[in-house]
Amino acid sequence: MNRTSFIITSILLSTLIIDTVVANIYDMISKELASSWGVAFFIINSASLLGTGFVFLLGFVKQKTESIRTAKLAFNKLYRLVIVIQILLIAIFAFISIQIVFTSQYFMIWTIIGLIISSIPFYLSLGLLAKRFFIWYGSNRHNLIVLLYSLAIPSTLVGTTMIDISLYVLYLGSPMVIDSLTAGTQNDPLTSTLSYSMKEVSDTLLGLATVILIIDYILLWTASAVLLYQYSHRLGKSTTYWMIIFLPLAFTLFGVFPTLLEISTANFPFFEPDMILFRIIATLAAIAGGLLFGATFFTIAKSMRRIRQDSVSDYLNLAGWGISLFIITIIGGLVLIPYPPFAIAASFTAPLASYLLYIGVYSSAMSISEDTELRRSIRRAAVNELKLLDSIGTAQMSQQLQDKVARLVKEYSDKMDKDTGIQPYLSEEDAKQYLDEVMKELDKNRSPK
Repeated sequence: MNRTSFIITSILLSTLIIDTVVANIYDMISKELASSWGVAFFIINSASLLGTGFVFLLGFVKQKTESIRTAKLAFNKLYRLVIVIQILLIAIFAFISIQIVFTSQYFMIWTIIGLIISSIPFYLSLGLLAKRFFIWYGSNRHNLIVLLYSLAIPSTLVGTTMIDISLYVLYLGSPMVIDSLTAGTQNDPLTSTLSYSMKEVSDTLLGLATVILIIDYILLWTASAVLLYQYSHRLGKSTTYWMIIFLPLAFTLFGVFPTLLEISTANFPFFEPDMILFRIIATLAAIAGGLLFGATFFTIAKSMRRIRQDSVSDYLNLAGWGISLFIITIIGGLVLIPYPPFAIAASFTAPLASYLLYIGVYSSAMSISEDTELRRSIRRAAVNELKLLDSIGTAQMSQQLQDKVARLVKEYSDKMDKDTGIQPYLSEEDAKQYLDEVMKELDKNRSPK
């Protein structure tokens, strides 16, 4: 990633975090946000988030996914859909901002329309990714990473669907015109027109969604940890790192624990004023978790770059940004309905996040799975050829095996590049090194005890 891309992604991530954090503590600083300075801050931060996200989509993402989109037209269609959706969402944001500047209010209906539009590529990407992992798991039931993602992605679909339904139920009882006096009133029983039964349904769905997404969070954390462990021989092991990576999970569970206790009573107290400390802890910890998940992929990508595996490094970078943005956009849900509408930009970033998650994880998983299959082929070739060791000179035997491995690597690379546009992680040099390890292992097993 060049310097320009790094700056763009840094702005994208920092503005997304600001938008998410402000939205989750809106009730503490609502008066400050309703001022002219608060409105200006909202417009600048949200415009920066949506703008850099769009530039990132048209720049780095377009360039690094070109081979994949050429080989798989479905990826190109999805990419074009995300671009169209992002343009529509930017237009909706601009209209809402103009309303706020000139009338000091905005219409809730435009927010709802924007959320519905953004959910189209969001659920489409997650659905396609879930389908892909089910297919992979069906053909390889011994792959732990595939199993974890096969559980995590569908649970994310279920959890986010519950959140969306519960939010739309809340919106039924909120004012359709939001200003500094009416913002956040859907949680106030004195001003909300939502019936008690509907409020109970909404709280129950939010509670169940929290449980599901916590499970999903644990699954994604485990998948990231396992993926990093597979590359530990390149990265080196650090006890400090593994201690640190547990902290976001621990603090997230601590922050949502009081809320989880209330689920059985059909109450969702997470956004109540006396829960503000737990809310802040859970929000910051979940964001830190998303960054750590992304850092896992970024670290592996850096290692791949050092051994000149640039294409795999690009896939892992996309996966890292996808996971980080994906988790933060889920945290930044529009629940309190602030004025101005912080969290709307985070919600409008969901299509980009889900697309990056789909493309990045799909490409990375394909590289890893092909790497595993290629290693198996090399081992089978070594076992078969080893039977001729007594009649063929050792040097000639080694050369023949190296030639066969070179052909295997080329065949797998060509086939994978043609079918998917993705190049496998295992290079010819790595394959030969792995062959030497297999030969030493097999020779050791053949030696008389």
